[in-house]
Amino acid sequence: MRKFKFRAWDGENMYYENFTEYIGGYGCMFYYFRKPKLIMQYVGLKDKNGKEIYEGDIVKNIQLIDEDFETGVIVFDSYAFSISLEGGEFLPCLYEATEGFIEVIGNIQENPELLKE
Repeated sequence: MRKFKFRAWDGENMYYENFTEYIGGYGCMFYYFRKPKLIMQYVGLKDKNGKEIYEGDIVKNIQLIDEDFETGVIVFDSYAFSISLEGGEFLPCLYEATEGFIEVIGNIQENPELLKE
């Protein structure tokens, strides 16, 4: 069984370390003192460089078979992780076959300018 991982954005900083243990009951120091504005889940996959992929990550298409896009954002939609593309389209069902074919180039909280290019 896969371990669930999360990261949190407090409006200024992204926190990864030890955040997984805090999700259960929200009874943690982080939650009470940092007041995260956004909590994002690890999708269980890694990009072509071995970097973990989280909700909110901006990804670049490297070689995804039958799909043509430059960049997109990882979202949770209709009970599955997907890639949200420009123009409101979705590349549904992010799954293991995509692992290694996309690259994380930033995230929408820290690098929103990557989507405007």
